[in-house]
Amino acid sequence: MSSLENTNYAYNEMMVHVPLCSHKEPKNILVVGDVDEDFKKEINKHAIDNVEYGDTSIITSKNDKNIDVIVFAKGSIDIELLANIERILKDDGIISFKTSAFSKDCDALASDLTLVGS
Repeated sequence: MSSLENTNYAYNEMMVHVPLCSHKEPKNILVVGDVDEDFKKEINKHAIDNVEYGDTSIITSKNDKNIDVIVFAKGSIDIELLANIERILKDDGIISFKTSAFSKDCDALASDLTLVGS
């Protein structure tokens, strides 16, 4: 997902609906970062058993292979955080995160994709 303002409906819809509609059966969802009520309304459009909101520390508190979808709404992902994401995300899990637009910062986008793809 390219950078968009958090108040943008397209941002909320893309960050929420793409991963939740792509997963075969999302039950346990983590939303990392501060989100507004409009963002939460988009999540509430789905039949999810458990949605938790918090900062990055919520990731370290979770059990291994227990999360279906992580929506990373704020901040950047580093190698340490990615290791914890991989630990808690189920094998068929999905992560949604914000990155730079190709037209604005190609190097940052390439760096993010390389990190997550490694």
